[in-house]
Amino acid sequence: MPAAPLSSRPGCSARPALNASTGTTKWSVGLGGLYSFSALTYDGRDLFALNFNGLLTAFAASTGHELWSVQMPGQTSFTAPPTAYDGVVYGAGVGGTLYAVSEAGGVVRWQRPVENGDKSSPAVNDSGAFVSFACQQDYRFKLGGTMAWHYQTGCEGGGGSTAVLDGSSLYARGAAGDAPVILSTASGASTGSFASQTAPAFDASTMYTLQSGDLVAVDPSGSPDHWTFGDGSLVTAPIVSGKVIYVGSSDGTVYGVSATSGQQVWSGSAGTTILAPD
Repeated sequence: MPAAPLSSRPGCSARPALNASTGTTKWSVGLGGLYSFSALTYDGRDLFALNFNGLLTAFAASTGHELWSVQMPGQTSFTAPPTAYDGVVYGAGVGGTLYAVSEAGGVVRWQRPVENGDKSSPAVNDSGAFVSFACQQDYRFKLGGTMAWHYQTGCEGGGGSTAVLDGSSLYARGAAGDAPVILSTASGASTGSFASQTAPAFDASTMYTLQSGDLVAVDPSGSPDHWTFGDGSLVTAPIVSGKVIYVGSSDGTVYGVSATSGQQVWSGSAGTTILAPD
């Protein structure tokens, strides 16, 4: 469907593209939508933006030129960023429906029902698209749209979170209050449990989690713990780069922590308070 001009979209708020070296604005567009939620994903040389009402728009990342725009069918509210992978954009609408949309032209390739499509960005690799919703309603869909498995605990509700893939395991947190679970990507069977307030991060041998405001290095099986860093004020999901783990504190401090020892190797200020996810 043709897109409405950006300036005429209701609730239009600017989303700028910044120069990574200088922070200056290269281009800016409005994404519209009933509420302020909007989210982005990137693949190839294109950027894909989803607003609260389910309008998915493709832009050329270098210029901001709009390539296409399509309304996701069947659902009216969206609360999680989409995921672009190998020519397809995946996303879920509250209600719930999981979608796969062609990056080339915005054609909906398939859509499948889920419980309940809220706050879970799909985690995607060559084996499929994985989502995790409230009450540990966890799914793997093959890239062609066939449901490979569905793990559930006998209830349903609002909320969800983005699951994390590592090797042959899926680390699913469900919604707030759910016990995180480790699932086999092949079968969906539970193989263990773990603790983390945010999405965990991984390197070749270790999982890094956020527990009670501290950064904890733990075996990928969920135990034992190797080391703990922090004073209870850390709030962001950890990020691994090389042999350093980066994590942010609520007071605006960003820390670099040695993956080997758990000792601080660097810190910097974000210049403002850092908010936790949600």
